[in-house]
This record gives sequence, C-alpha cells and structure tokens, in this order.
Amino acid sequence: MVYEQILTMPYPNNEIEADFPREPNRAAQFAPFAALSGYEEAVQEKARQTERRIELSEDEKEIIAQKIGFLEANAARKPKVIITYFIADKKKTGGKYHTKEGVIQKIDATAGKLVLADKTQIIIEDILKIECGLWTEYE
Repeated sequence: MVYEQILTMPYPNNEIEADFPREPNRAAQFAPFAALSGYEEAVQEKARQTERRIELSEDEKEIIAQKIGFLEANAARKPKVIITYFIADKKKTGGKYHTKEGVIQKIDATAGKLVLADKTQIIIEDILKIECGLWTEYE
C-alpha cells in the first residue's frame, strides 16, 4: 500500500474513532502544562530589591521636629515642601524611599502624620529629609 492510501483509510474501530478530536481540536492535546504555576511570580518577588531603612540620630530627629514645628507655625503661608520618606514593603523586610513635592494641608502631631494638599499622608517618623523654600528666610 502506498503511504497516502494508509493516511486516508478509516480507523478499524468506528466506535473509538468517533471519540477522536477533529482536526482543529487535535492540537489542544499538546498544549503546554504549567506544572509549577506561580513559580515565575515567586522568582520575580524574590529577586525584587528593597532598601534598608536609614536610622536617624537623635540630632537629626530633633532637626526634623523643629522643621515640622516651623511648618506648623507657618501653615497659613501654605509652604511648598519636598519630603523624602520611607515606605515599608508589605511583603519583604525593608522598603523604598520616596520623594514627594506638595503643599502642606495639615500636621497632625497626635496621630504622627503630615497631610499634603493632594491627600498624601506621611508618617512623621518615616521622614528622612524635608526641604522648603521658607528655610532660607529664617536660617
């Protein structure tokens, strides 16, 4: 028999042949199988870098407290500030430092938070550096 004739011959058992997938669906049986689902995400999470939190000295903490007190006293002037602060990572130890520019709306010393006009809340203990154009007037 010629090979082409063999390819077109019907399957000897018609009952089983009815269960075979048709041409377009036949390739689906060879679809890749993800035996390690979630593995790639776990590797990416492990490789993601975080920064270590910088511990400020007592003198540095005092300077930040004085600057916040100054900003609170001059809140009516709507001081524009640039604040660098730490954001703790939710999944790993460490986190990242973020710099935000804005106008101070409120300083809540009892809650330990500073609120900017765009509603960003910054925990005072997380502040590394505060810059403000008003400093030069009074330093």
